[in-house]
Amino acid sequence: MSDLPAMLVSEPSRTNRHAVRRARFDEVVALHHRSWPIKRIARTLGLNLKTVRRWLRSGQLPTWDQRSRGSAVDVHAEYLRRRWNEGCHNAAELWDEIRRRGFGGQLRTVQRWVRHLRDTEPSSSETGPFERAWKMPSKRRAAWLVVADPETIEATEQQFVEALSTTSSELARIIELARAFNAMVRYQQAERLDSWLAAAKETALSGFADGLIRDLAALRAALSLPWSTGPVEGQISYLKTIKRTMSGRAKFDLLRHRVLEAA
Repeated sequence: MSDLPAMLVSEPSRTNRHAVRRARFDEVVALHHRSWPIKRIARTLGLNLKTVRRWLRSGQLPTWDQRSRGSAVDVHAEYLRRRWNEGCHNAAELWDEIRRRGFGGQLRTVQRWVRHLRDTEPSSSETGPFERAWKMPSKRRAAWLVVADPETIEATEQQFVEALSTTSSELARIIELARAFNAMVRYQQAERLDSWLAAAKETALSGFADGLIRDLAALRAALSLPWSTGPVEGQISYLKTIKRTMSGRAKFDLLRHRVLEAA
């Protein structure tokens, strides 16, 4: 491939460009049918937001070949494509480079050229439709992913969790215990509590386990009884709402009166 002329490497044929756009269009439609937001589809596939909206609105991929209008940028097209394939996707940086090569046009001209290239051709640095744009989750999101049911998270997120598990046997054990605790609370499996606490004491979750042991009676009741503090919490939130309407200045007598009047 490296022996071919640079023009042949950087200029795919019209058929290849259409095949690439067809594949991306099919991916957009598939993700849209999975109820993905349009912004997320555009970010994941590396497409312009307006392009995704136009494709979904029309329901079919345009058959015409969208050529850029002739401009002074075309003189530097070969250089720009080579820099694009090298990973330089910043229009301002490309503009500054071709200015030193004699380009006298404005930045917005290069921005339009780059936008057209981004809409019609994937960059050579992309190895897949999802791998390029997937962002590392935040600490809070990562903590949720390791305790979530694998069926409730996306395939890419599940791969992230599996990668964490394979890097460390200790981390894999902690993830397993975290998921077990989540299931134990959700399904009120009080009979598993003692064995879980014993297993957690041998891991980095020992501090969390010690805190549970200090309030063990309440924890056993929560895992075994059908009662919930939800109604009480709802009434507390209702009282706080009333106090906020009076800028927090409601004393007990006035607060009691307003609650009874509402009832």
